[in-house]
Amino acid sequence: MFKSINKFNHSETLFITLGDSICNLISEANFNNKRFSWLLSGGRTPELLFKYIKNNWIDKINWELVDVFWVDERCVNIDSKDSNFGQAHRTLLQHCKGITLYPMYKEGCFDKAASIYQNIVCSYIREFGTFDFTLLGIGEDGHFASLYRKSDFLSSAHVFVNCNQIHPHKRITMNIPLILYSKNITVIALGRSKGYAFKKNKGILGVLPINSRLWVDNEFMNEYKSIGL
Repeated sequence: MFKSINKFNHSETLFITLGDSICNLISEANFNNKRFSWLLSGGRTPELLFKYIKNNWIDKINWELVDVFWVDERCVNIDSKDSNFGQAHRTLLQHCKGITLYPMYKEGCFDKAASIYQNIVCSYIREFGTFDFTLLGIGEDGHFASLYRKSDFLSSAHVFVNCNQIHPHKRITMNIPLILYSKNITVIALGRSKGYAFKKNKGILGVLPINSRLWVDNEFMNEYKSIGL
């Protein structure tokens, strides 16, 4: 299912290695004077990654050639503590001079925001062909992006409003066919709870292409090793 499984004894080492890997890809694009597109998802997991990049790479990259999109977003104001955009912006992106950001939701009608974002994303794909890097996490219930049901994975590439009774906010999300327009897809899964969720819902991540990479820590593996990664 995955091109590689990257296992680390400590999450700090994982974030250092992953941060260097992402920033080296951006630097390579910089060297060739090419734009670099980065798809982000939410959750608390990426915060240490963002902090590492801020502290170690912020002045080594031409951020004017970097475009950032979001795989999913809660339908809240961008200043909300629950906003995926707000989290990434506060931790890293506000420090990246000249970077181009495409927030998925700011305010107003959820369905209209989803439609507008689909047009933006599809126009970008038509111009550049693909995204360069997608970063995904896994929720405690085994979901990724804001995809919960089998029906969420079907149909053509699009952006839509998704609801789940367990979660307090409506969400806008890309579906799988749209997420797959990416050269590199990385999934971060840390801790025993994520290992258990992954074990229960491994069929969900089975829809990802074989070029996807899984980054995990020992606690995840201790829970998940019975499956035989």
